[in-house]
Amino acid sequence: MSRETGIVRIAALGALLGFTAGCGGGGDSGIAEFAAACAKTTNLNDEICECIAEHAVEELTPTAFGFLVASMSGNEEKTVELRGQLGVEDAMQAGMFMTSAPAKCAKQGAE
Repeated sequence: MSRETGIVRIAALGALLGFTAGCGGGGDSGIAEFAAACAKTTNLNDEICECIAEHAVEELTPTAFGFLVASMSGNEEKTVELRGQLGVEDAMQAGMFMTSAPAKCAKQGAE
């Protein structure tokens, strides 16, 4: 998969989150799970995925973080469960996060 394809997949996930309205996530295990799912479903390297995961824990609510992990991991049941718990603001924040965090982390890695 090309880098552009990975970024498009992340942007598509972000757009999906923006249009959809429990908690999982948080902690070191949540970061590891998020980073692994990111690396598996995108062409981003482990360092960038770990950076994204760390920012996600800091910037998102636990429900929004758990939703992203479930979505990227392909856990449809958990994704549906958490989607029902997300408020509009959390859904928008998660979507915007996934459209901006990869570039932010790539820039940090280049410095």
